[in-house]
Amino acid sequence: MFQNAPKSDPETQERFAAATELFSLVHRMSCACAAHPRLADAPMSRDLFRRIEEQGQSLVEAAKILGLGPKDCAYLLAGFRRDLAAELVALLVAAEIPRPVVEEER
Repeated sequence: MFQNAPKSDPETQERFAAATELFSLVHRMSCACAAHPRLADAPMSRDLFRRIEEQGQSLVEAAKILGLGPKDCAYLLAGFRRDLAAELVALLVAAEIPRPVVEEER
């Protein structure tokens, strides 16, 4: 994703590192969210997503293995990613924000 990151500017390197870390976090969350039971009704889409996102297969390669056309796979993948994004947002919205622990004064 970030193959040509500049090496000279420390601020740019810091932004690059933060973007890489954020991408990695979102990727791991997406893969974990794909296993959510609400998305179990789309086994072909989930399998396609895992082949591309977790196993690193290309869309064409995954389509061939699954016996589907690349356009069909692109359609399934787009729909699954939309559903996945909605599920991820719902989980984040429902999560409680941790409150800092404040010691009471005596």
